[in-house]
This record gives sequence, C-alpha cells and structure tokens, in this order.
Amino acid sequence: MGAKSPGNLPSWVQTVHAMAAEPACHVRAICWTCDGHKDIDLQALAAKVDENYSLIDRRSPCRFTDGCEGWVRFMYLFGVYRHLESYERREIWAARDAGRNTDQRAIGQTRSTAC
Repeated sequence: MGAKSPGNLPSWVQTVHAMAAEPACHVRAICWTCDGHKDIDLQALAAKVDENYSLIDRRSPCRFTDGCEGWVRFMYLFGVYRHLESYERREIWAARDAGRNTDQRAIGQTRSTAC
C-alpha cells in the first residue's frame, strides 16, 4: 500500500523510507488498551519494506501484552507524538470504534478483524 494523500501530515512521514531518511524522526507504536508502546526502528523496517510502504492509517492487533484485545496505532514525534492518520480515516475509525465498542459489549467480544 503506497503513500496516502493526507493534507494534515508533513511530507517526511508519507513513507517509511522518507521517515528513515529524516534523522530526527521518531515513530512509536501504541496500544490504548494495555498502554503498551514500542519505538519503531525505522532503519530496520525500511530494509524490509518497499519504498512506498506507509504507516499512515495502519493498525495492527496488539502483541505487547498477552491477552490484550486492543489495536496498535502509530504515532510520530513532532514536538509531541501525533497520530499517523489521515483526517478521513480518523473519522471512519472513530465511528467504527464507537460502534465496535457498543456492539462488542452487547455480544461479549472485544476484538474484530474488520480493520
């Protein structure tokens, strides 16, 4: 999946390779459910992915804590950590998360693979 077109993010976060080329760039994976987090080694990741690979609008199931049912989101440091999300996707995820949380409580589930 290539770079997105988010007008709200700087050009140097559009791809992993662009971030790896920026010496001051720091990216963190964070799970809001278990509060787990990990700094991403951009050089190592860039060596594994193609030049257009982007962390923008990506989520993955949490693996920080055994049994955590949360989702990991990626953030970049620009004064403070900021979400690697486009405005459009942020609104979609907010609506999905609100619906998922309500639906999952009703049926006793905590994780969906819909994302």
